[in-house]
Amino acid sequence: MPHYTAFFALIIISTAVLLTIFIRKKDKKLVVLLFFIIGMAYVLEYVVFVLFESYDYDPDFMTNEYYDNLFGSLTSQAFAFPIMAMAVAAYQLKFRYILIISTMFMGIEELFLHWDIYTHHWWKTIYTGVLMTIGFSISKIWYVWLTERYMTFVHYATFFLGMLAITSTIMFMLLAYFHNNWFYTGWFASATHDSVNATMIYVCIVTILLVWSAAKEFFIGAGIIIVGLRIVDIFLIHYGVLLVSITTSLVLFYAFTSRCINSERYASKFYYEKLLWDEQKRRCVSSEELLR
Repeated sequence: MPHYTAFFALIIISTAVLLTIFIRKKDKKLVVLLFFIIGMAYVLEYVVFVLFESYDYDPDFMTNEYYDNLFGSLTSQAFAFPIMAMAVAAYQLKFRYILIISTMFMGIEELFLHWDIYTHHWWKTIYTGVLMTIGFSISKIWYVWLTERYMTFVHYATFFLGMLAITSTIMFMLLAYFHNNWFYTGWFASATHDSVNATMIYVCIVTILLVWSAAKEFFIGAGIIIVGLRIVDIFLIHYGVLLVSITTSLVLFYAFTSRCINSERYASKFYYEKLLWDEQKRRCVSSEELLR
């Protein structure tokens, strides 16, 4: 059996669960929650997987070894875990069911180890179980916060991690498709690993700036950020940190610029329709309570 079969099976099953939840619940806030969870998973995976090289995946689906490794990681962090966490939140499952689901994921991990399509370095399966339990619990609480109360930190954190999830995924797809070592910092022996690490930092900075521009209602901020990025890119190319061919550079320029603009639109919509509307509603409720 090809290695990638198990990974695609996990994606198909997760997608089926996702569609079932959306059809039954019909709650748009679950979409927001899903991207928040993916972003949260990406941040943790960046630290554990990219920086400290805790484990390796071997789906044997992509020709580039590190991109193949990263594809296996995305199977878990962009599909299996966040979708199941969303299910826990949507149905507000009790803690005993969270433990059962976490144990199930530990079983899947052990099965992948047995099939030699996944390898531990310093990681242990029990770490997965503990982090899954924590992640599911956070998702459950976070959904209640998004639904029932206004908290500035919760909304901005949701916004930032959601944008980080979208932008990071798009950048990975672009880099993997063009097989281009975009950044070179010399931090890791593998050029692709080095490029992915620097790209994550780059994307994180861009996302912070976009969220800030939306939060401050600075609508020309996206355009300024995009122009600023191009200037930074020129300096990075000049000093040999950013290495791209002319064709790939143009493609990445237009693709990432479009993503920035779309992110800003999403930011503005989320900020006005969710944050401000909820804040106004909260104030109205408070005013009514005072009048009573």
